[in-house]
Amino acid sequence: PTRVSETPDLDHCDELPYRISGPEGAPPVVYLPGLQGDWTAMGFAQPLLSRRLRLVEVAYPRRPDWSLADHARAVAARMDGLAIESAHLLAESYGSLVAWELGLARPERVRSLIQAAGFCQPPQRPLLPMWRFFLGLIPAPIWGWSIDAFVRWKHWQGACRTHDPPGGQPFAASRTRRGMRAVGNRLTIIHQTDVRDRLDEVRFPVAYIGGARDIIVPVRREIKTLQRMLDPACRFRHRLIPRAPHAILPARARQVAEFTTEWIEEVDRG
Repeated sequence: PTRVSETPDLDHCDELPYRISGPEGAPPVVYLPGLQGDWTAMGFAQPLLSRRLRLVEVAYPRRPDWSLADHARAVAARMDGLAIESAHLLAESYGSLVAWELGLARPERVRSLIQAAGFCQPPQRPLLPMWRFFLGLIPAPIWGWSIDAFVRWKHWQGACRTHDPPGGQPFAASRTRRGMRAVGNRLTIIHQTDVRDRLDEVRFPVAYIGGARDIIVPVRREIKTLQRMLDPACRFRHRLIPRAPHAILPARARQVAEFTTEWIEEVDRG
């Protein structure tokens, strides 16, 4: 059974909404969402991951004033609230920055990090301010209609499956004018964050899974950077999936779930 937190006021809460599934006593893994801010993209992956893992999915509140450290502290607080001393982190895109921040500040809380199309440096630095500028020009109702049209299109393609969304709507964390400002804030954080000079401090195991057709993140560059800069103690492993896009979780849910589950079980055995 899946347990979902009570729906909070996403505009003003400081706690992370969550849903939790999978067998009690299984290895705990916390999913950190990308720019969209919630677990909508996990529709297909969630039942696959929760077969052998204790899966906790979180959403970010619509907080345009939060720093990266605020995101990481909120993740640690949610783990405290669920009595999870340490967990594996499945970090999607922007969520990889939250994972690096938490792992570098509180390494004892991180059993391992699995990056799904993640990054340790800005993926497309010249374009990020432009994306935020255009986001600020879109009226909130049109933004909401665009999200609904996108979700209907993905449902028609069979590439989207949503249930129990936070706030009752797919991509709820990105909706409304305040949600759009929160997305813009996350774009600014991406633009300003580069953790490469701290990678030599990392000692927990790290894995990477990405798509060969990712047009957002230069996946091969990220893999080479992590291979070169991580300590051997991190036991770095990676997988590049042919023809997979940036949205690798909904597009290749089974492959991501298999890679993640095998990696976590291998780390825990070690």
